Amino acid sequence: MNNSLSLSNNRHLTERKIQIVGYYHGRNFDLKAPEYAVADSSFEQVTDAMYWSEIGVDKLTEEFYEDTFISFMERSAEKGVRRVLCTGVSSGEVMRDLIRNPEARAKNIKEIVQFVVSVGLDGINIDWEYPNPEDWLDYSNYLMELNAALKPSGKTLSLALSENLDGLSSDAIEALDYFNIMAYDMMWGKDARGERHSTFPDSVDSIQYFIDKGYPPEKLNLGIPFYGRFVNEKSLSHSIWLFHDGNESSYKTFCTTCSQLLSCQDIYEGFYYNGIDMVKRKTRWAVDKGLRGVMIWEMGFDLPVEDNRSLLRAIVETATPDREGGRELPHGVTLFLPQLGGLTMDLWRNVPGSAVADLVELSAYPETPDYRSCVYNLETRYGWDRNYGVRIYGYLQPKESGLYYFWLAGNDNCELYLSETDNTEDKRLLISVETSGEDALRNREWDRYPNQRSVLVELQVGCRYYIEVLHKAGEENGYIAVAWNKTGGDREIVMQSNLTPYRT
Repeated sequence: MNNSLSLSNNRHLTERKIQIVGYYHGRNFDLKAPEYAVADSSFEQVTDAMYWSEIGVDKLTEEFYEDTFISFMERSAEKGVRRVLCTGVSSGEVMRDLIRNPEARAKNIKEIVQFVVSVGLDGINIDWEYPNPEDWLDYSNYLMELNAALKPSGKTLSLALSENLDGLSSDAIEALDYFNIMAYDMMWGKDARGERHSTFPDSVDSIQYFIDKGYPPEKLNLGIPFYGRFVNEKSLSHSIWLFHDGNESSYKTFCTTCSQLLSCQDIYEGFYYNGIDMVKRKTRWAVDKGLRGVMIWEMGFDLPVEDNRSLLRAIVETATPDREGGRELPHGVTLFLPQLGGLTMDLWRNVPGSAVADLVELSAYPETPDYRSCVYNLETRYGWDRNYGVRIYGYLQPKESGLYYFWLAGNDNCELYLSETDNTEDKRLLISVETSGEDALRNREWDRYPNQRSVLVELQVGCRYYIEVLHKAGEENGYIAVAWNKTGGDREIVMQSNLTPYRT
């Protein structure tokens, strides 16, 4: 027995409002290549770290010691995360023989419990793809027996499921702890988007499918892919997770080959993927729907959470309380505001009209937004929403003293405010822009109207200035951007390194 596996981790995260399950692929876990390497910081952000092994549950004994599994246990130790082993089956025939033989089943269950307890795991997750229809009754009975054997030690049992894996008995559904719904690889989407394998409507339909089958919402985790599938009219099923003709299709690779923040796009270099906006939208929906949480396949495809393009970071910001005392929002989620720079963003949905006045006159403004997050640079687009109002606010900290111009571009109605101090009461209107229809400004179109540029503003290094942007979008896709330039310098977007989220 390897003593390095005996570190049990009971400091489970309690501040998460939802479960955040991250799968770590065993075959690739310790790859050092930058396009895959898993950052240790991810263990501190998920609630459940799942090591995915190709060794079947029918072969799981105390002799199971993959080097990468040992590394997983060592690197995740003392990170405050539940650690779970995900295992499939060696083959369908082997698994069928096991679940139909009472003696073999009892021996297998005893070995699993001994293994889980001895190495300090918090649970088992099983991914059998795919039982035959006649297997489900025996499989359900096997799972209930395994669950009953795990519970005296406080261990969990969960399954990975997709819409073609739904034959569990009602007793098994009630007995098991939760289900990770693989709402991806759905190339023939119900919203007629063909090869886009994990759209928002498909994800909603996938969860609803299981709810209609009797699965409680509070036991369902919505699966979110951190990879893209190749869009090819001649080959609907073609997809390579790590490599396609020498080009990786992980989200991480998209980011390293694209200079823009992959937030509003969903197709890049022939691959459909979920970007930051889509991931936030799915997470917010999971919270509003009352689901248990979200599940990620898989962690090696993401950037480190310290990077503002990280998809895990987008999930955490949408579903995690501020550890310094964030404010509870109406739907029960208090949101994490990162320490790495950026501004607080509050959003109100379904607000009629296209004037900023329509936003500020709401009874819910400014105290109770529908959604709170963070923008990193002072440029953002909302390709998935209409009729919303946004307040972006926090602090501006210039790195050089001097006289600055500010520039504002956006559609419908937007306003930029700046204070001479860090006091919100001292703010004054710098720029107001109102355009729509054919007169609407394009993204980063700075020079069409004279009123897009402010008067000169004197800023001092070492000082902190309260800054606020209000934006009201109507029926069109919304976007807004703020740039600045020191006299004699180049105009550029106000970047994250000069911004700090607002805190009361």
